[in-house]
Amino acid sequence: MRISELDRRSHPYLGLYVMLMIPTLALFALFGKGQMHLFVNRFHSPDADIFFKQATHLGDPLFLVVVAIIFLFIDWQKSLMLGIFAGLCGGLVGLVKAIIIDDMRPFKFFQYFNAPLHFVDGIRLHEYNTFPSGHTALAFGFFFLLSIFVRRRGAAVLFFFLAVLVGYSRMYLSMHFLIDVVVGSVFGLASAGAVYLFSDTKLWTRIVGLPKDQKA
Repeated sequence: MRISELDRRSHPYLGLYVMLMIPTLALFALFGKGQMHLFVNRFHSPDADIFFKQATHLGDPLFLVVVAIIFLFIDWQKSLMLGIFAGLCGGLVGLVKAIIIDDMRPFKFFQYFNAPLHFVDGIRLHEYNTFPSGHTALAFGFFFLLSIFVRRRGAAVLFFFLAVLVGYSRMYLSMHFLIDVVVGSVFGLASAGAVYLFSDTKLWTRIVGLPKDQKA
């Protein structure tokens, strides 16, 4: 499988991602992480609090594990790919967080400015290790792989929307800044793409014990 085939099979997920990232990065360059977070934090309601408090779980490692287990009964190779992705993506995010240990999350960052933030009841807020967003990384990579597995345009759009929902929920809940979410999404897509490309190698066929033409 070539890179061009990966793009074809994941379309329109990657196209939507690029379309979203261009204005997002432009806004970040203009206003910075503090002002962008305050802007997002202005728009809240009791119903939105409940919604995003639940939506953020789509980026939980446990959710990915549950889906991977379900895939064991559908296509065990795809289940294995999801497992490898989770390990790779989680390892990369964990490595960066271990290197950058003093970066403040919104809860801690805005204490120095006495900024009035809206917080959602029941959410345990952390003070450090904000960069990058692990939930966003898992969500963007996980739903990217699902868009490749399903190979339907409508499903790809839905999966992309769910990934964006997770990223936005991390900002809404004041768990991360916009830059944490953006870089997290890059980590997730890169990890997922690497795993999918790996599934086309001879080493993969030896691991799964199948002929070359029966790869995932």
